[in-house]
Amino acid sequence: MSEYEIEGDVVCPACGSWPLHRRECWCEDGWVWGYDEDPLWYDPDELIPCTECDGVGFELWCPRCGADMRRPEWRAAIEAQWAELDKLYEEAAR
Repeated sequence: MSEYEIEGDVVCPACGSWPLHRRECWCEDGWVWGYDEDPLWYDPDELIPCTECDGVGFELWCPRCGADMRRPEWRAAIEAQWAELDKLYEEAAR
């Protein structure tokens, strides 16, 4: 995985800290070819979630409290923040 970047659009749902840190995964989109991972279990054209990023395509964490935003309870909160930002951006573009 690459060096981390600053994710400044959202705050940590665990402690309220800002900004969060983000690192892109080598898989790019959260999916890998299963056959490359284990040819005994997967067909050559079968995609599976990446085990390093849990199928997200990146890591997102709080540098203050260490909360991993891939955990379901934090991921839902982050996605809600992103959805709210999308609405604000759309309204501002009008």
